[in-house]
Amino acid sequence: LEENINIAKTDLMTLRAQAPKGFLDKSLEDLRKDWMSKQEALNNFKRDTNFDPREFEQHPVRKRVDELSTRLNSTRIELASLAAEMDVLNGAGESTAILQMERANSDLTLQSLQKQIEFCRTRLSETRRDYKADSSEVKTAEEMLALAVAEHRQAAKALRQQLQLELDKAKGNHERLTVLLDDANKEFEVLKSKGSQYDILSTNSSVAKQIYTEWAQKKGETDITNQFLYSNARPWQTAEASLLPFKPNWRQNITGGLLLSVLLAMGSVYLLERVDDTVRSGKDLERR
Repeated sequence: LEENINIAKTDLMTLRAQAPKGFLDKSLEDLRKDWMSKQEALNNFKRDTNFDPREFEQHPVRKRVDELSTRLNSTRIELASLAAEMDVLNGAGESTAILQMERANSDLTLQSLQKQIEFCRTRLSETRRDYKADSSEVKTAEEMLALAVAEHRQAAKALRQQLQLELDKAKGNHERLTVLLDDANKEFEVLKSKGSQYDILSTNSSVAKQIYTEWAQKKGETDITNQFLYSNARPWQTAEASLLPFKPNWRQNITGGLLLSVLLAMGSVYLLERVDDTVRSGKDLERR
């Protein structure tokens, strides 16, 4: 009966040891297949799309988007400045208002005509003071002033035409850059979509690999534990640590050593006496 009980216990321990191992083996194989499938999906994506994550930050499309954005912002600033100058030029009723424009201040022709107008006005004022209003001198001064004003208006008109050409050019450049930036943004969105897909596939593969590695490590630990738990070797007695430190008793050790030495000496003397066959007297001879 006891032998059957021991056999049953052994079979039960074997089943307990083999059940987790079989489960871990099956789960580990499934995890390995899952990791391999996700890694294969990542490799196929890289091969089909020619996507390289190392070149994503330095991709030409990304640089083109940044460059076009910078150029478009500069064009917008230029367009706003030209539109403001055009508004000032269109609202300038007199020649002095034109001089408020920065462009007019740097135009030598307008500066010269403005000085000529001021000179003609001063001369007309002096002529009217010295001559009658219907005199030929006054009429000549008025004609010179009218001619200077007409030339100034003609120069302002030329300036307006030049400004309008620059404004039209800036508008055309703005429209062209806007179209190019839209196309580059669309291409960049496709690139970012590929980058997002790559990140998802790469993360899935990394997580699957990490799970497989952890389960493989757990399986190895379980195998080692099962070898210790279900082997034939059993501990005979459990060692217990002493609660008090060991301290030798020198007096007791020395006394015991002396007694043991005396006993050994007496035993040695007796043994030597027994094995010694030397004849020391007549009685020893008679005994033999």
